Amino acid sequence: MNSKEFYNRLMEAENLMIHEKYKQALTLLEELKELEKEGDFEYELIHQLYQLISNATSFSNQQIILKILNSNAFPHDPKFIDIHELDEYLKKETGLDLDISTLKRELELLILRDLTTIHIEGNKIIL
Repeated sequence: MNSKEFYNRLMEAENLMIHEKYKQALTLLEELKELEKEGDFEYELIHQLYQLISNATSFSNQQIILKILNSNAFPHDPKFIDIHELDEYLKKETGLDLDISTLKRELELLILRDLTTIHIEGNKIIL
C-alpha cells in the first residue's frame, strides 16, 4: 500500500467516526496499524493514525458509558451512582475494562461535550 492509499483509508476511518461508527473505525485503524508496521510511511500519516486510534477508542468508550447511564441500569438510587459500581457494571455487562482514572476522564469528556447533565463529586456520579 502506498501513502496515498494509506491516507485514503485514514479518511475513511475518520468518516466512520463522524457518523459515530467507532467500532468499525477502530477495526479499520487496527488494520492500518498492522500495515504501518510493514511499510515505510510518512511521519504525519503515522501520527494521524495513532491520533485517530486514540480518539476512536475514547469516543467508543464514551458511547458505551452514555448508553449505560441513560439505560436506568441502576434503579436502587436514581440520584447517584458510585464510580466503582459503574466500573464493575461496565466490565460485567459490556466488557469495557477501564481503570478508574480513565473512566472519570471519559465521564468528564461527556460532560464537556454537553452529552450528559451528570456531574462528579468525588467517587459519586450525580445524575
